[in-house]
Amino acid sequence: MKMKSITCKELFTKYYLNYDYVIIDLRNRMDFSKGHIPNSYNIPYEMFMQKYYYYLNSSKTYLLICEGGERSKKCTELLLKNNYKAINISDGFIHWKGPIEKSQFN
Repeated sequence: MKMKSITCKELFTKYYLNYDYVIIDLRNRMDFSKGHIPNSYNIPYEMFMQKYYYYLNSSKTYLLICEGGERSKKCTELLLKNNYKAINISDGFIHWKGPIEKSQFN
């Protein structure tokens, strides 16, 4: 399956409040706690690459984002290779202009 990529602007205008999609933020926990897209889930890249994705629901479509777009591209390719539905956010969180939520870092 060919990888689909969208920008942060497209994420905000087409997908952001559509609960058919699950946003996965691949940044480390510290960066995620400083600011992230509301309702996104944090699975740091290293954990994700250690087959953590096996726990994902294969009936959902995942939108993957990292800081600049490279890690999310690799993870999107990995999901597609394993028959998951996934879309890469190509320009990364650094280009997100929508609402930001902060959380406590434990």
